[in-house]
Amino acid sequence: NMIIDFQNVEKQAYPNFKGGENTVFLKRIEIDNIKYIEGVIPTGASIGLHMHVGETETIRILEGNANLLYEGVEYKLAAGNVHFCDNGRSHSLSNESEEDLVFFAIIK
Repeated sequence: NMIIDFQNVEKQAYPNFKGGENTVFLKRIEIDNIKYIEGVIPTGASIGLHMHVGETETIRILEGNANLLYEGVEYKLAAGNVHFCDNGRSHSLSNESEEDLVFFAIIK
């Protein structure tokens, strides 16, 4: 049984993350080549367009609303929605709402 306590993971600021706008804040931990990420994207910030090569990413929106660009198509995501980015696919995530966007992601 493995438990990750994100309360004890340091939050780091990532300006222009993956070429995105402004600064996002991430708590990241890697265990057995699997990355677990708790993130906050403030209003007006984004994670830039990037491709996953040799890995996949699953993102669950915990709070707020997101604009997702996946393989050139735009989607709106809200709390409770899950996005899966397959190997060899590209996506970006931005927050154009008035509240923080909070998400949890697993990259493996």
